[in-house]
Amino acid sequence: VVTTPMTWSTIFIIDPLFTVPLLIGIIAALIAGRRYSWGHVANSLGLVLSTGYLVWTVGAKLHVEQVARNALLQQDIASTDVLTTPSPFNSLLWRILAVNDEHYYEGFYSVLDDDVAINFEQYPRELELIEPLSGSWPVQRLQWFTKNFYAASLLDSDIVIADLRMGTEPEYVFRFKVGEMGNPHPHAAPVEQLAGIRNYERLRWVWHRIWSQQVE
Repeated sequence: VVTTPMTWSTIFIIDPLFTVPLLIGIIAALIAGRRYSWGHVANSLGLVLSTGYLVWTVGAKLHVEQVARNALLQQDIASTDVLTTPSPFNSLLWRILAVNDEHYYEGFYSVLDDDVAINFEQYPRELELIEPLSGSWPVQRLQWFTKNFYAASLLDSDIVIADLRMGTEPEYVFRFKVGEMGNPHPHAAPVEQLAGIRNYERLRWVWHRIWSQQVE
């Protein structure tokens, strides 16, 4: 039986508020060794703080999901799947991703926002590009791995699938060439992972968006 990987998406892959207390506790324990009890105390305190922060992220995610689903409902956005993930290095600003058979929608919500209204941008999924490739094992595998959070696009004559979970529009970390446009129909091609798109200037936007809904 093949199962889909399980993710909770409550914490970004790198979050200083989770990692730093653990790191300080470990360093303190190594310095103190077995001769001093304060190392054990510091290590235990770091574990308590990190665990408490992890509990906070679960509560924040539950709140954001409720706000996101209400916003989608109020805007009459029909979605088959909804994903909420924290933005880089924090658990205050969250990215909301909703998909249906034709479009995907991206929005952002900070737990500090005064207004629960979320501005969603709509983008085409262009699934018709990969319909002729439905029998391709790599395409099937990507559809399974992304848990339906994917979109297709045409890059020159290459058919590309992007994992919508990692990154923001239009900059995605994981993109794969799965086919090529033929005459007249697309056809499968050797799978090639394309270079991920990373825009570190986006981090400045994340910081400002945490505190204000007026940031564009």
